[in-house]
Amino acid sequence: LPPRVDLLKIDVPASATPQTEWRMAKVSRQPYYQTVPKQHRNIDKDFDYQVYVNLDTLEPGSDVHIFAVEKLVSVVPMTIDLTAPVILQEAAQFYNGNS
Repeated sequence: LPPRVDLLKIDVPASATPQTEWRMAKVSRQPYYQTVPKQHRNIDKDFDYQVYVNLDTLEPGSDVHIFAVEKLVSVVPMTIDLTAPVILQEAAQFYNGNS
């Protein structure tokens, strides 16, 4: 993998074939699933989900857009470092009430 890439997140649509194109993507800020209320579930499970994509707010070029809308394979280069890209001292001041 290239420097600063720890892993790849790859989403393959069910309709994909060996000829299906793939695209590099960024992670969408939008969830791909939503919880189904218990009264609307077909089976007796504690949790049930359904696919829900809000096309009005979906970011073009995101993994969800490429995978769910364009029906292509999305590939997201990722890092394991989940630290927010902020100046840590400024964040500490914010949480100490000194913003």
